[in-house]
Amino acid sequence: MQNIIDESLFLTEIMARELLEAQGYGMNSRFGHIHATQENREWHLCMREALTGMDKTQFLACLNDTLRLSNNIAGPLVPLVETSGARA
Repeated sequence: MQNIIDESLFLTEIMARELLEAQGYGMNSRFGHIHATQENREWHLCMREALTGMDKTQFLACLNDTLRLSNNIAGPLVPLVETSGARA
């Protein structure tokens, strides 16, 4: 049985940028990675080559997952090594 793939369902960088802008984010594409940006924050979403196998819903799910994970781990920074004469 022959599988027919509708390539119009898959994303290009331009489409990904437009999707992010519609959600209020910018996009950086460098070193083979797609990053969402907002103000001075940046989140890795996926590899550039992964776009060719994603539809809009999957891409927005990556954004949602990344933002949820970021919120879960965001918090006060705790130094790995104590300073000022304290034990390391």
